Amino acid sequence: GEIDKGHIYSFIAYNNFRTNFINVRAGDVLSRYALTSHEGDWQTANASAFGWSAANPPVPVWMNGAKSGAMPTTDSFASVDADNVQLTTIKPSEDDTGLALRLVETLGLGGTVTVTLPHLTIHTASLTDAVELNPVPILDFDAHNVTVDLVPFGSATVYIRHKYQK
Repeated sequence: GEIDKGHIYSFIAYNNFRTNFINVRAGDVLSRYALTSHEGDWQTANASAFGWSAANPPVPVWMNGAKSGAMPTTDSFASVDADNVQLTTIKPSEDDTGLALRLVETLGLGGTVTVTLPHLTIHTASLTDAVELNPVPILDFDAHNVTVDLVPFGSATVYIRHKYQK
């Protein structure tokens, strides 16, 4: 049916515990909300993608002066081929010998995802744990792609050794 009276209630913080410290914090608190509407359930609307984009806006980086090299006007450093998987992290590995990629399956569908890194040549690709220990080299990969199987709502940390391609 049609909604003719809508209300949104927000319970931002509760700090009235019986403790040995003051339960009042002076100062401003900034709270932000992002609301949307959609048909169907949360999976059909891909609510996790909306939430992720609202909580993690693009971060601009200013580069002073001209840079050498040839790059397309628009390009992607990394991409995934499944709408139900988010690439949440790309960072230098803890041992500083490669990259760690973190993937999360968000819709409870599971499945196989291919991560494409067009500017890197992948030499090895391994699954590892969240603290990047005990890599298990069982991933299929080629020069620029690595394939990972994810369980529903699962996550994976992928360790790759690579060479940068200009």
